[in-house]
Amino acid sequence: MLEYFSRNAWFVNGYWPENEPRVVRLLGDLQRLAPAPASIFEPGCGNGFISFLASRLGYQVTATDSWQPADREELFHRANVHCFVSNLNHLSPWPDLADDCFNAVLFGEVFEHLLNHPVGLLKQIHRVLKPGGALLLTTPNPSTLSNAARVLLDRHSLWGTEDFACLPKIMDNLIIDKGDIHYREYRADELRKFIALAGFQVDYCGYVGSGTSSHQPMLKRFAKRLSGPLGLTKSRLFANSTYIIASKR
Repeated sequence: MLEYFSRNAWFVNGYWPENEPRVVRLLGDLQRLAPAPASIFEPGCGNGFISFLASRLGYQVTATDSWQPADREELFHRANVHCFVSNLNHLSPWPDLADDCFNAVLFGEVFEHLLNHPVGLLKQIHRVLKPGGALLLTTPNPSTLSNAARVLLDRHSLWGTEDFACLPKIMDNLIIDKGDIHYREYRADELRKFIALAGFQVDYCGYVGSGTSSHQPMLKRFAKRLSGPLGLTKSRLFANSTYIIASKR
């Protein structure tokens, strides 16, 4: 995978090293809960690297996003990943998907980008999952010491705040899909409530930390390397993401 993205320095040197712990845990739990060759769905697939990795593990993968990077088509063609375009802010974003058609849904770092009807999209995910199917969801954890410090220092606490203020959210009567804005970040108890409202049973709620990259300040890298062996990166005050596993009963 990294060879394929070798010309994308931002991904190889920054995004992947920072997100590898989260993705490895996500795929490990997927293998435990829905062994290959199960059918899985990834809404908000981005550049497609998670769907690509899942396909290499033997899964039948369907992915969707409104963003259409040119290199993803070739990547998905190699991996036999089926992909279609959809806007996750639509009330019915996947009308062509049948009910109860996937064994698992991977929903990593997407929920915070939803503007129109977040619980409504969770209900759509519930609809396309088979009974007993698993939802694996990660989303940024706002309840950290570093976020508290940003608020105390009067700095932006949400990624994309300037874009949120400056860019329109509705154009030509259509809600746009803006992937570089966090419209809202959710505390763990809120997430559990919303996922239950969508019809799921929450089986696990915890936290996952991130790795380090050369793009990060030296002090931040040192703090992460120090806190990792102590298990702090899996605690609410230090973990970057909330991690939830839910099932359709």
